[in-house]
Amino acid sequence: MNDEKQQKNTNQEEIFQAFQKIQSKGAPKNVDKDDGKYNQMKDSYEVSSWYAKTKLRDEEPEMAAALDEVEESNVIVVQGGYDNCELVLRLADIPHVVIPERAAKTVSYRPDQTVFINCPGNISDKAIRKLVTFVREGGLLITTDWALQNVLEKGFPDKVKYNQRATGDEVVRITVKDPENPIVKGFLEADGDPLWWLEGSSYPIEILDKKNVKVLVYSNELKTKYGESPVIVEFEHGEGKVIHMISHFYLQRTETRDKKDTMASSTAVEGKYYDMAPEAMKEKFKAIDTASFKSAQSSVDFIQKNIAAQKMKSMKKKEDKAE
Repeated sequence: MNDEKQQKNTNQEEIFQAFQKIQSKGAPKNVDKDDGKYNQMKDSYEVSSWYAKTKLRDEEPEMAAALDEVEESNVIVVQGGYDNCELVLRLADIPHVVIPERAAKTVSYRPDQTVFINCPGNISDKAIRKLVTFVREGGLLITTDWALQNVLEKGFPDKVKYNQRATGDEVVRITVKDPENPIVKGFLEADGDPLWWLEGSSYPIEILDKKNVKVLVYSNELKTKYGESPVIVEFEHGEGKVIHMISHFYLQRTETRDKKDTMASSTAVEGKYYDMAPEAMKEKFKAIDTASFKSAQSSVDFIQKNIAAQKMKSMKKKEDKAE
């Protein structure tokens, strides 16, 4: 029990240090643990993780069971200077391994793994070649923002590219192309228009292979302002898959566009799940605004479902071989 408590304290300290590092970029400053931004971010992801996992067990039990089987070696996160998927994974309590960008060329990737490349994706050509092989053999590669140009244009030059019109720092309305697709259902959890934050200088996605690149989420506002509408895209390569999204997984801010966004997140959660929550969790739901909850929840839901789907795929392969 003491070991578990010590590990929990260590994780909380790592989470705080990561948050402090992010907030210091561009305008160096110290962030106190009592800082409202830190507590809002941490609590948003904690309640979102609890909600997403509880709902997954209820609605997608097979996927939830696969997520429970995920081990550290199943998920690799390549660090980046601008996105912090590992911070979301820590707060969501999803096992993973974090490696620096320079180590991406030395790792022996397995086709049962999920690999996240954080923005900006400054990895070597050798690392990119290894990742292309990794995907071709069955791996799942998920990249964000500037990795579009730094990784995907080099590794998959005929699929997608940066359209050379960087965005401003703003929030746009988004539309889920297939609402029945369980991987992106999390973007439709609450009433009102789903929103997506574009960090300053995000890279719009131009699709080159319109036949094989599938748009999961798009934004008409994004197209009007910057020429391209895709927000999240995916394409297959060999036996594996690549998923890319504009902007970042890590929530750095939200925007409220109507009164519902400013209300407590407890008003945006399905009643039966709120009733199931421990009292301490209910208090956090009440303290967090709906906009923060929606943004964090969509990231957690999207990440955990993709990891679970890849785990299910690898488990099925093992079962088929055993037969």
